[in-house]
Amino acid sequence: MNDTIWQGLSAVIVLILGVVANELKAWIASKKMNEGVKAALETGATVAMSAVQEVGLVYVQALKEAASDGVLTPEEKKAAKDKAIATAKKNLGDQGRAMIQSHLGLDSYQLEAFLGTKVEAALASLKAANATATAPAPAAAPAPAAPVEVAPAAAPTPVPVASATPASAPTPDAIPIAATQEEQV
Repeated sequence: MNDTIWQGLSAVIVLILGVVANELKAWIASKKMNEGVKAALETGATVAMSAVQEVGLVYVQALKEAASDGVLTPEEKKAAKDKAIATAKKNLGDQGRAMIQSHLGLDSYQLEAFLGTKVEAALASLKAANATATAPAPAAAPAPAAPVEVAPAAAPTPVPVASATPASAPTPDAIPIAATQEEQV
């Protein structure tokens, strides 16, 4: 009887260990996949930033200097973006492109769109950093104003109050004081 209990118990233990092993395997695979996705996203962002900087220093700077107002036309901006995407793809190389495509599940067209968004984000980040760096320093707080001397207020002019008694009524000073009861007795 003890043998059958041990056989049943060992079968349950083996079953539990199998389930735990499968869950552990799935967790490790998802962790590995998450790390791969994170690496693909970071690689895309890094390569896009370097491509934007490279195109900005070489291509865009030359266009701005050649322009009379120093501003790029919409066509020139699009050409610069396309050049930055092409530079990012070139800098990634075959292995980098394959890594991003496999971890993110992208085809060639989607990879180009992905790099386009990363280029736009890098450009926005650089513009924000340049705006912060070139912004004028905040103005110093104005010095406190000297205290203002206020002239003392003039005494208020009395306002006549309408009386409830008629004008012919005697004033309190004119009313004789009545004798106290002791004097009256």
